[in-house]
Amino acid sequence: MSTFYRLRLATHATVDLDADAADTDHFAINGALYEVDDDDDFNESGPIGAIGAWRVLAGRIGHDNLGAAMDDEDLWFAQAFDALSDAGLVEHAIEDVLVVSELALEPEHRGRNLGLTMVRALLRTHGTGCQLVVLDVRPNDYLDAHDEEGRQTLESHFARIGALRLPTPGFMLLDLWRRNDALDSGQFLPKGAPVRMFNLETWLAT
Repeated sequence: MSTFYRLRLATHATVDLDADAADTDHFAINGALYEVDDDDDFNESGPIGAIGAWRVLAGRIGHDNLGAAMDDEDLWFAQAFDALSDAGLVEHAIEDVLVVSELALEPEHRGRNLGLTMVRALLRTHGTGCQLVVLDVRPNDYLDAHDEEGRQTLESHFARIGALRLPTPGFMLLDLWRRNDALDSGQFLPKGAPVRMFNLETWLAT
């Protein structure tokens, strides 16, 4: 019996039905990764991995309101906005922004590129209409932002899908308007690929 993996994604939004117009400026996307057998049954042991993200509707609310939308959740969400702001990217957020805040795998399933594959699957299903993707690559959570070795390991990992290191430590960027082969094909960049730093002038010139 062979096994394969399946990612189940769900969106969560809160909408005020009494509002004159849609008032939702962001919504959550949560995913659970399962190991599946040939019979198409989910493994009874439960999920082996998870991915979490927020989509901020910058295309509708405008980049001037991006800060207010991203200051409405936990501290890490506001920090993701700060990372965009420090890089000079807020005024260039023309379409929606996707913030990947969680990526987890059971230890025995690591080393198979499943984390990168989950990110790519998320972008394939929810990336349409998005431009900037912010990756929170701090180990554990924002309380552990000073784990330099762990952060560098994760940066090297996400560099394999072309992510750029933002000036704010612990955050990286993908630009879906400037796609790369590692996102579009089934091949990731090789391990040990250099981690490239985001540069606004270079980015605007391409």
